[in-house]
Amino acid sequence: MNERHPTVLTSSSAILSLTMGFIAHVTLSHNGGHITLWYPFKSRQIKAPQPKHEDSVANGQIMFILLLSVSEYLYLPFVFPAQTVATQAVMIPIILMPYIFLYLAAYSDPGFITNATHATHMRLYPYDHVNFHPSAICSTCDFIKPPRSKHCALCKHCVSRSDHHCIFINNCVGYGNTHWFILLLLSTSLLTAAGGYLGTIYVSDLIKARYSSFTIRGTGYTWRDYANFWLWGMHLRPGAGGVTLLCVLSSALIVALAAYTLYQVWAGVTTNESGKWDNTSSDIDDGSLYMRPLDEHRPRDPGVEPRAKWPVQPRVISLSCETKPPSNASSLKGQGHGEWVRVKSLHDLENIYDVGFWRNIGDLFLPRSACENRHSED
Repeated sequence: MNERHPTVLTSSSAILSLTMGFIAHVTLSHNGGHITLWYPFKSRQIKAPQPKHEDSVANGQIMFILLLSVSEYLYLPFVFPAQTVATQAVMIPIILMPYIFLYLAAYSDPGFITNATHATHMRLYPYDHVNFHPSAICSTCDFIKPPRSKHCALCKHCVSRSDHHCIFINNCVGYGNTHWFILLLLSTSLLTAAGGYLGTIYVSDLIKARYSSFTIRGTGYTWRDYANFWLWGMHLRPGAGGVTLLCVLSSALIVALAAYTLYQVWAGVTTNESGKWDNTSSDIDDGSLYMRPLDEHRPRDPGVEPRAKWPVQPRVISLSCETKPPSNASSLKGQGHGEWVRVKSLHDLENIYDVGFWRNIGDLFLPRSACENRHSED
């Protein structure tokens, strides 16, 4: 068992390099070029035309589909027939789901805000008066930015509850398709985990057929001999072996990305909002963030700050000032009452968009149905 097998190593390296590049691009596009793996606190505290992206076209989609289809072409002819009928019946939907959810995430309206839908999106969420303040104007779309929205330069629209622009679905992830994006991540995680597991069993059976004493645990073998057994087994089926190695090495990263996305759901934030909370934390560290109470029953201009059907309403307003507390200027009239005090910790603020994990899930998958007509007992 001292022989080397360049064929399987070469094919595995090629596929793995493509996958690592794919995961890196997904990770960067998912969080605007960086990942924040923490969230400072957990408070308990319709269909618009799809714009064409002139620069990106659909290269990300093509890369994703090619990666899946080529891997399955190399893998399935050998591993699929070796399974029981019951396992094959389970494998079929696991194989198909990523394609289905990719299509739904890519071609669903993510929540593009137009003049016709602007009033509706203004009432989806209240302004939290921490990261989102009334009267902010989108200079491109030329209307007041609804709460939790962000303008996407690629889509050329403001997007409701904007998370990020994903190049691999060639679309924004927002109010209308976040649930499809999450299901895409979960189904891809399941596909790679199942592919790695079944492929490992398949290659192990090939090795056992030639070396009956072999066990997956490798009892009684040195690390070098154990590795050579696996290289020999994958050399018999370089395509299936290479894809198995790909699944084993990449599944943990894809699962981690899916887990991070679910963590954001639990925390009641989007990727865009996570960055805003980072900025808020920096203002607190600099001693430049101030707050004061905000009356829920204060007079409002319905055209600027309409009432939203949401179970939690803002109770404080915070503003950043570099040298001293904000003055009671006329521009701040009606925005809170009492003295401005310096914010000492993120615990002094409340994320009103976090209404509990299951309600957060309900807002993603069944918009408004989980949160309408609820009292703000949380």
